[in-house]
Amino acid sequence: MKVYTGSGDAGYTNFGQVHKIPKNDLHIEFCGTIDELNSFIGLLVCELGSHNDLDTSFLEKCQSQLFSVCTSVVSPEQSDDQFLSWVQELEYEIDEMTSQLPSQRSFILPGGCRSAALSHVCRTVCRRAERVLVSLQNEANVDKGILPYLNRLSDYLYVLALKLNNINNVDEKKWQNICK
Repeated sequence: MKVYTGSGDAGYTNFGQVHKIPKNDLHIEFCGTIDELNSFIGLLVCELGSHNDLDTSFLEKCQSQLFSVCTSVVSPEQSDDQFLSWVQELEYEIDEMTSQLPSQRSFILPGGCRSAALSHVCRTVCRRAERVLVSLQNEANVDKGILPYLNRLSDYLYVLALKLNNINNVDEKKWQNICK
């Protein structure tokens, strides 16, 4: 099987089964951002598997869900209910992790141990996907359940970073407002 086809050399890509669209279309920008997020989550899974012996199955499940998010944008088939059930799963995981962590009373700087820093990178890419999705929703009919899912996924990645620093006994660096 050839990986290359040459069909995108003119700046267009196949969109669903119907037609070609420019590679800078918001649909493609969104799916590309999700692909980037999925790749960074994959890197985080590798890091966690090699150092912390943590169960990475939930992150891998999120990776599969992200493929479904892109599929829904390209050819809408998922329902709001499906995405909203994923939001509930994320909320459960967030609550479980949060219950084991000290409370946060200030903004923190991204970083800490390597796995926490990677989780923060995933979080920021997820936030960018949210912003692109909001722009896309102004132009196209997109499943309304996707935005809450991405919003909660970014929350999950934030709390995961806190958990990873906690597990590794790394103190969070609190933001100090230097503009006072």
